[in-house]
Amino acid sequence: MEMDLEGLYSLDLQALALELAERIRSPRVVDAFCGIGGAAIAFARRGKQVDAIELQASRLDMARRNAQRFGVEDRIHFLEGDCTEKLEPAADTAIYLDPPWGGPAYGKLEQFRLKDFSPDGATLLRQALAVSPEVLFKLPKNFDFADLQRISAPTAILRNEFRGNLEYYTAVFLRNGG
Repeated sequence: MEMDLEGLYSLDLQALALELAERIRSPRVVDAFCGIGGAAIAFARRGKQVDAIELQASRLDMARRNAQRFGVEDRIHFLEGDCTEKLEPAADTAIYLDPPWGGPAYGKLEQFRLKDFSPDGATLLRQALAVSPEVLFKLPKNFDFADLQRISAPTAILRNEFRGNLEYYTAVFLRNGG
């Protein structure tokens, strides 16, 4: 995988992203913060059509090249820009949210809150829930889960572990039948 310094600490491990892709019910997925493409590639490898949105052109270019290396570039539509301006209603599309956590410094917080994401996690979650029946939100290990309850109760909280170590959580929201 081609990556920059931010990609080094924010990349979704393929093993975990592939497991998550298996759980997504929708045939399409919007990876709202695709970065260098880790999750988008895994979703495409599991047969999903993916819209990969990234604010930084250089990182989107890396995501394109990484998708080519995995042979899934034909299943991913790359979009440069702010995801908050690109999320549109779609009944057959899941939204995967993995907004920046603030780099390695996030671990120094006793409890990570929705307001600590950039952009604000509460605003992102409300927007995603308004346009999609299936939303997945990647959360750090030190996340304050009571914060989610103020917006919407998740259908499930997944523990994403690699080699027996907790890496992060994923909150899954399913509208109409979870």
